[in-house]
Amino acid sequence: MTSTFNLIDEPWIQVRKLDGAFETVSIRTALDSAHSIRGINGDSPTQDVALFRLLLAILWRSLTALEKTPNQTTPSATTRVPDDPLGEWEEVWGEAKLPPDAISAYLDRVHDRFDLIDPDKPFSQVADLRTQKGEFTGLDRLIPELPAGEQFFTMRTRASIASLPLPEAARWVVHAQAFDPSGIKSGAVGDNRVKGGKGYPIGQAWAGWLGLIVLEGDSLFETLMLNLPLDTTTSSDSAVWEREPLSASEEDRDSAPWGPVDLLTWPSRRIRLRVEHGVATGALIANGDRLHPRNRHEVEIMTSWRNSPAQAKAQGMDKALMPQEHSLDVSAWRGLSRTLATSPDRTGSYGEKSLTLRWIGRLQDDRIIPRDKRIHTRTVGVIYGSQSSVIDDVVHDSLDLQAAILGTPELQTLAVDGVRDAENVARIIGRFAEDLARAAGRGSDTPFAAGRLAAYARFDALYPRWVREIGPDTVVETHRAAWQVQVRRAANELIRELEASAGPDAIVGREIPDSKGIPRPLNAAIAEMIAYGALRKSLIHAYPATPKETAR
Repeated sequence: MTSTFNLIDEPWIQVRKLDGAFETVSIRTALDSAHSIRGINGDSPTQDVALFRLLLAILWRSLTALEKTPNQTTPSATTRVPDDPLGEWEEVWGEAKLPPDAISAYLDRVHDRFDLIDPDKPFSQVADLRTQKGEFTGLDRLIPELPAGEQFFTMRTRASIASLPLPEAARWVVHAQAFDPSGIKSGAVGDNRVKGGKGYPIGQAWAGWLGLIVLEGDSLFETLMLNLPLDTTTSSDSAVWEREPLSASEEDRDSAPWGPVDLLTWPSRRIRLRVEHGVATGALIANGDRLHPRNRHEVEIMTSWRNSPAQAKAQGMDKALMPQEHSLDVSAWRGLSRTLATSPDRTGSYGEKSLTLRWIGRLQDDRIIPRDKRIHTRTVGVIYGSQSSVIDDVVHDSLDLQAAILGTPELQTLAVDGVRDAENVARIIGRFAEDLARAAGRGSDTPFAAGRLAAYARFDALYPRWVREIGPDTVVETHRAAWQVQVRRAANELIRELEASAGPDAIVGREIPDSKGIPRPLNAAIAEMIAYGALRKSLIHAYPATPKETAR
């Protein structure tokens, strides 16, 4: 019978190596061999990012933790704040691998806190967590890819998870602490928030609030380093496993959180696995430490932030920032202005870019990393439904950028202007499709949306290739003009295709009342003329100047 399963030593993290091979490794191996690992390759995109945040927290503490036990309730000096964060970061980066001695010493120090099935202090769990009736729920509560009524992102069925191997159970425990939905939870004995045997909603787990941005390099080593903004280190920061084991109740703290690692390891839930004969056979998930994301932009490193007038008004604040969520309807490239926080909202206020993006800007400004270093910007987020009590979907996308964009306002403006060009033309194509439908005597709502989506489908292939080439030597005007020419060509193709499929009724056309009720003729030829005129106005760099314009 298994009596211990220590995550520092036992293989449980699924990774892909640089040579393409897949492997399951321990925490120690993942960090020691990070330079030979491409990345984490787990059961879902959200699980990958949850495990990544765990490894990042361990690395951060390996580099900065003092050998002191943190206070439970008040901040204390537990962390060495780097005097020269850029210099220290550059030293590790130059070695091209993580510092083995520092990592080994830290892992040895906290080794006893990473045993998944320790009887007194199991990793990320509460040893004596129980309900009044002593019940456990099925393991499907631990795996959000098994929602009530339907399956997605997994080939499992409920019947297939009567038990889980300990490596997989460990992965889902980490995932639950990051992304578990809100809703009614098991009422834990000892939690004074429980009423009638139920734990009432406190919100989704911490990472579930965030539109996560992971900056990926060529290896797990590079990815960990690119997401390690040492300049945000705080003297009172600590990881949850460095403090006393949790109980069923919330941590009694003067203030929260105490630093970036505190948030990377935030105990959003109280969990206990039931383990029998070396496998997990049940789980108990109760409410943990509640935390609202408002104005956490100085400690949460992996999301950008938007201005929230509603939150500011409700809290009596001048300004309130909320995490910039990702959307299923907006691909990573279309959301670039929100990621980079380059555009004001309707009130004229700007958000904040993620601390990791700011850090990359500093690194390339100081030439610590090459300005043409390619960074794979991955976006991950959860879409919750029904008062955040279920996971409806997962957003997972990516975009390749050169480091220069992240530290150069002119290049950021160029990239965002390219998005606006595409959006403007998508609307023009949508209106053209709408005009064709009106000319043929059909309804106009669906054609507009369909035309717009058709345009975005073309730009989904074109824009990532174009923005990938924006680098330190880019001539802004030339690159913008080249993009507008590509957009014009794609738009012309779409106009021809839509017109060819419009049918004879659209070619003949009909009279349509204008905004004043005056009948105006509309047919395919007129719709085409309107669309081409709009393109010329929108894509001014894509059309050769006329003699008159040149004279000006």
